[in-house]
This record gives sequence, C-alpha cells and structure tokens, in this order.
Amino acid sequence: MTTGRPGAVEASERTSRVPLRARRLAQHASRVAPLAMGTVASSAILVGSLGVGYLPGDSPIRQWPLIATLRSTASLTEICAIAVLGGGLLLLLAWLRLRSTARSGDPRALRTILVAALSWCAPLLIAVPLFSRDMFSYVAQGRLMVQGIDPYSNGVATLPGWFILGVDPVWADSPTPYGPLYLLTERTVVQLAGWSSPELSVAMLRAVSVAGVVVMAVYALRLARLRGLSVPLTAWTVVANPLTLVLFVVAGHNDSVMLALILASLFYASTDRRVLAVVLMGAAIAVKPVAVIALPVVALLWLRRDASLRERVRAWLWTGLGALGLVVAAGFAVGVGVGWVAAMIVPGTIMHWYAPMSLVSILVSTSVELTGHDPAAAVTLVKLLVLTLAGVVAGWMMLTHRSIDPVARLATALLAFVTASSAIHPWYALWILPVAALARPWRTVHVHLAVYATIFLMCVTLAEPVEGNGGILDQLPGRVATIAAMAVVGLYVLLGYTDAERVEVRGLVRGLPLGGEMLARGSDLLQRATGGRVGSRLDRRYVSARARD
Repeated sequence: MTTGRPGAVEASERTSRVPLRARRLAQHASRVAPLAMGTVASSAILVGSLGVGYLPGDSPIRQWPLIATLRSTASLTEICAIAVLGGGLLLLLAWLRLRSTARSGDPRALRTILVAALSWCAPLLIAVPLFSRDMFSYVAQGRLMVQGIDPYSNGVATLPGWFILGVDPVWADSPTPYGPLYLLTERTVVQLAGWSSPELSVAMLRAVSVAGVVVMAVYALRLARLRGLSVPLTAWTVVANPLTLVLFVVAGHNDSVMLALILASLFYASTDRRVLAVVLMGAAIAVKPVAVIALPVVALLWLRRDASLRERVRAWLWTGLGALGLVVAAGFAVGVGVGWVAAMIVPGTIMHWYAPMSLVSILVSTSVELTGHDPAAAVTLVKLLVLTLAGVVAGWMMLTHRSIDPVARLATALLAFVTASSAIHPWYALWILPVAALARPWRTVHVHLAVYATIFLMCVTLAEPVEGNGGILDQLPGRVATIAAMAVVGLYVLLGYTDAERVEVRGLVRGLPLGGEMLARGSDLLQRATGGRVGSRLDRRYVSARARD
C-alpha cells in the first residue's frame, strides 16, 4: 500500500522524470534572474542620475557632452527622472526575488547574494549623487575646517559660494551633527582634493562611505556566523538591501562608517576583546555622536547574563570613560573641543510627514493655536517629553534582568529614539536594520517587518531632493499623478509580498519589541471584558503562532 499524500508522490515522480540538466538550468536561472534584474535597475539609476543628479552649479562636468545633452531639454530630464524612479522600484523587486535564494539552504546562496550585491553596486559607484545633498555639506564642512572655522559654532553659510557648491539650504546655518573623527576626514579630503575640485572631494567621500559598507558587511556576516544566525539571510537583509545601495553608495551618507564601527565593536565585545571593542565604539561616536546609544551594549555582551546591577554599572563606567574619553581627546586634537555634545540635536529641527512625532507636533500646535497662544513652547515641551520617554525605554532595556539578547536591546533602544524623532530620514532606518538582523531571535515575522520598512522607505527615498530645490517628482509633469502612481506600485509590491508570504497583522505586532506581551495583556483585558469568550481564542492563536515560529 502506498502511504503519504498522493499529490506529493505524483510531484516527486514528475520531478524524477525531469532531466538533471534541466533542473540545474532552472536553478541557475532562478539565481541569475534577480542578479540581471538588479543590474539593469542600477544601470537605469546611473543613466537617470546623469540628467537629474546633483552637481555644483559651476561644475565643468555639466559641460560633458552626454550630461549636457540629457539636461538640455525638459523632455530628456523627465526621461531621466523616470529612469531613476523605475530603476529604484525594479531594484526593490530584484531584492525581493533574491529572498528565495537566501532561504533556499543552497550552499552557494551566500556567494550568489554577495555577487548580486556587487553587481548591483557597480553602476552606482559612478552615479551622480541622488536622493540627498549631504556629501556637498561634508565638503563645505571640510572647507570650514581647513579655514580654521569651528563647524560646531558656524554653519556652512559662513563660506562664500556655499549655495553654488550644492549644500542644501535647510542645513546652511546649522552646526554640524558629526563627531571630530568625521570632521577630520572631511578636512583631509578637502586638503587632498584641493579647493577647486569639489567633485573629487565628493568622489573621495563616497569612497569612504562605500568602505564603510564593505566593513559593515564583513562584520555583519561574522556576527551572524558567531551568533548562529543564517548568514545568507543576513547578507540579503543588510548587504544586498536596496536602501544600503541607494543611501550609502549613491547618496554617500556617513552613517555607513558609524555602523561599520558599531558592528565591529559588537563583534569584538562578543569575542571578549574588550579594549578593542571600546576603542571602536569610541570611534563610532566620534563619527556620529548618536552612536552613544550603543555604548552600554558593549559591556552587556561580555558580562554574564546574571550579572548584578553593581557589576553592570562598573562595566558601564569603564566602557563609558574609555570610549567617551577617546572622543573628547579626538575633539581637542582636531581643534573642535566638545562641541559635538550640543550638535547632537541638530537633525530634530525639521519634520517629516511620516514621523509619528511630526503628527503629534501638528496636533499639539493646532490645539494650542486654537486657544490663541504661541504653540512653539508647547511643541518643544512635548518633543522633550517624548525624547525622555524614549530614554526611559532605552534605559529599561539596558537595566532589565529579563533574558533579552543584548543586541535586541540595542535594536529596541535605537527604534525608540528614531520613533521619538520628528525627523526620520530614510537612512535612520539603517541604524536599526543591521542591528535588528543580528538580534536573537530573528524570526520570519522580523523579516516581514524589515521588508515592509524597506518597501516604504524606498518609495520615500525616490522622492528625496536632487538637482535644484525640488525632488525627482518635481521633474515630471503631473506631480500628483506621479505620486499616486508610485504609491500604487509600492502598495502593489507590498500587498503582493503579503499575499505570497501569508503575513498576518497579528504576527507583525508580535514581532515588534514587547509585541508578544502587548498581545497577551490585550488578551487578558478582552477576557475580562467578554467573560473569557474572546481573549482566550486570541491567546490560543498567539501560542500556536509562536510555536510555528
């Protein structure tokens, strides 16, 4: 008698009849298709950047025949904008298709993903800057340093010709939010490239950011292997992620350097090389002071899980004095002192429509205005209260004796501070994503959350500022229609992924920090309110879903 499912037996028989050569060709095609799709997408972004990417106003590159031609008419500029939009969305689709390789169990999966990431990255290395003008701000800050002007006390508007250099006017009068180590990098780049060649300075700063991506990738994979996580899945989530490529390679944000140093520090802390871990965390803070959020985790990684509060405080004092002492010393060595402490609040001075804190600020401002009072003080107070709440959440995560993975504690602390900010730039998500991907447990639901965040923020990124004062969408006729079309495509991708993976909202909530506890307490409340009729069913579903994970 034949046992088992008839359908499974028939499928097995059909598979056995398929020639081995054909099966190998099919497997090869499944690996090559995302690689080719992503490479075409990156090439489209490269071509589009020639027409709508940002260049200094007096750059001789504007006169290069191909670039001059693509910028000569409105129609060609619109085609370039469409190429960037289409390329960005196609890159997102290629990344989603590559996920099947990441979870296939194929011993060649890691190599396939890394080759794809390199292939997608190659055209972007020579793209004209898109999605942000921060690299031009880096050049301007380097010029301030060369002239001996303190960037913590003076904005780049102090420089003559700052606007034609390409700096975003939003930041022209703001002090720099970066640490002394990155200011030294900016000054060195400007000195090497020369005052008259901002394009070379931008290229060198992009090289620094790309080097950060490489180091970040190396230590992300080493940490995944050390912590018993899926290395191919980590490579797919972090290295091949389209946000990594467009924000760290094309836009050249220095957050990649900060993240590289943080992950390296976490790796050496996990392997009990404490001094090196503290030095690297100090370097990360000296690049972007916000990295100080990660400092307590360094000690937690080498302490025993049952370490007492006194042992934790002693370890935190040692790591804090060591890392912050290095940053202070670097500040005085570079000649900027400790101005970076006050400069940490600079990014919070603007708002993004999708930031929860922006909505809260608007509601508070509108409510206070209705009473006839100035809302500025009330909005500032609410922002401080929310940041304080984020600090309480982060502090609790570091102090609690619950058996929570130290890296998961860091991911939650970062999420709390980013959520509490009224300015959530797309690259802020990349503070969280690599850390969360290395936290335990990293379940399927967490992958879903990472995918949703990537889809949303890729759509947001494609509307970021580029040439001139507008964005890519401003280059196209019918801005509303274009935004609607992009939203429809993004929603189609999101819903398609949701349907293919059979994602449930309950599971997504459970994947959030403390989400399981929120569901359990909600279940208790429902049981009390309904006499046990509703809450018990939710509780059983929660337990069964957790068992499936």
